[in-house]
This record gives sequence, C-alpha cells and structure tokens, in this order.
Amino acid sequence: MEIVAKRSGPELAAVAEANALLALSLDLERRPAAILGRDGRVAAANSALSVALHRSRQDFLGLHNDALFAPECRAEVRTNLEAGRPGHELVFETTFEAANGLLIPATMRLVTTAADATGRSAHLFTIIAFRGTDSAAVLATGVAYVVSAAATTFGKVLKAWGPSLRGKPSPIGRQCCEAFCGGAECRICPVFAKGLGPEGLTTVVSRRAKDKTYFEVVSARAIGNSEIAVTRWSVDSKLMSALVAARVSGICANAKLSARETEILGLLLLGRSVGDVAKELHIVARTAKYHQRNILSKLGAESRFDLCRLLL
Repeated sequence: MEIVAKRSGPELAAVAEANALLALSLDLERRPAAILGRDGRVAAANSALSVALHRSRQDFLGLHNDALFAPECRAEVRTNLEAGRPGHELVFETTFEAANGLLIPATMRLVTTAADATGRSAHLFTIIAFRGTDSAAVLATGVAYVVSAAATTFGKVLKAWGPSLRGKPSPIGRQCCEAFCGGAECRICPVFAKGLGPEGLTTVVSRRAKDKTYFEVVSARAIGNSEIAVTRWSVDSKLMSALVAARVSGICANAKLSARETEILGLLLLGRSVGDVAKELHIVARTAKYHQRNILSKLGAESRFDLCRLLL
C-alpha cells in the first residue's frame, strides 16, 4: 500500500451533527463511499459502492473492513483507521475485493469525522479512482499484476489482482515466474522483451495441465522505467479454435473468396496438400490446384505455407 497524500483539515460538521449529516449526504456522493464505525465495520454504503464492487448495499452492512481489502492491504488499512483523528484525511492506494473474487486496485480517501452527541466518531472512505485499466482484460481465469523493472528486483510482484488469486497465497513480493509459472522462467513472456515500451507486447503461450492443452494470453507494458504491468488469462482449445475460425472467416470475406475457395483454404491451413484436398473433396487434383492458385492470388500469399502468416 502506498500513501499518496496526508493532510489535516476542518471538521466535516458540528460535533453534535457530524455522523447524522454524513449518513444523510452519503448517497449524494457520486463516488463509491461507505461509513465505517470505530469498530471497523460498515455502518452504511452508497449505491455507487454497490455498483462498483458488484454487491448489494445490504451485503456491506456490518461487514468488517478486513473483508473489503486484499490480505496484503489489511494491516495498513487497520493502522490508518486506528490512527485517524477527527478531521484527519488520508489518501492512499489499496485493493478492494469484489463479490466475484476480482481484486480491484483503487485510490481511496479516508476521513475521520468529529464525534457526535454520544461521543462516537466514524470513518468515511471514498474510492477516488479505480486504477489499472489493464484489469478490464482479465477474464474469469485471469490475473493482472505489476512487477519491478529494476535490475536488482526484476520480476518481483509489487501489486496483483484478479479472480484466479482467490484462495491462493499472495504473490506480492515473489518472483512472477514463481508465482504464476510454477517456478520456471518463461523467456517468451513479453516481460523479458528488450525495449518494452508503454504500447506493450502480447504473447500466446501453449501450456499443459492435467492432460489438457490450454493457451495463455500474456500482455505486458512498461510503466515508466521502474515497473511493468502484466495481464494474463487462459483460453481453452475450444475457444482458440473458434477465434481462429472467426479470423479465417474475416479473411475470406475481405478477399471475396467463393464458398469452395473458403472450404479449400480451411484445409490448406490445416496443412493438407493439394492431393489431400482433392481426395477429401472428391475433385481432381488439377481442379484443387486451380483453386489453390486463385486463393493465393486473392490473398497475396506466395505459397500455401505462407498462408499461416495471414492468421497473425
């Protein structure tokens, strides 16, 4: 957790009305916000918080703050709550846990109210902004994280979020290859690419697990000179086949291939020879060769082996 700002300011309201006014104005706040009692439990939450974290407002009532934050953030959040004085404001970065298990990085403002007529004070926390837009690309099996790009700590995980982390040890402070690749360095990972810039690189890696093949999409981009943002998610064979089929369909449509040419292109992309195509479609080899020549011409390919380039 990184503290971004710290200041002391005027009290939010008169002592006798502080908490009452805070509760009444909560829904006027457009940003996600909630009131925490001195015991660290949620006393009220606005609709914006409900939408942001995919939970109903009732889900938040009585919820301890530990249930809102990722494990590696809880101790420092607790310290900030305990150290707060009336009118005191802290702005820091942390990670919230949504109902679907997705860990969402955000910048939070924490303000401690003045005591009310009964001597009770409370905390108002507001999510100022959600960070790490890369997390939008993380699917149901995905994870997003930030690693160090410094020479002495290269690859060390600094921040991480995503549903695949649920129920697993925190990767914070570990090497990314250890945390996400079973300990073996993956040299084709874009994290290791020389000259990695802010526009980033994406690689598809084939992996085996429990006698099944799946594909992992890994994207990385530089954040300044000291950090690298990474997203990775799994694509099974069925989805990968569907993506390839959609790509081929688009290529055929753009090149105005006939139905027969489209059928033959599919076979050629599977590595079939002209003779194999002729046998499978019950046509003579000369006809298959004629169709292949037309396909190559329309697609601007030099040979049938060059067709795979079109899928890139």
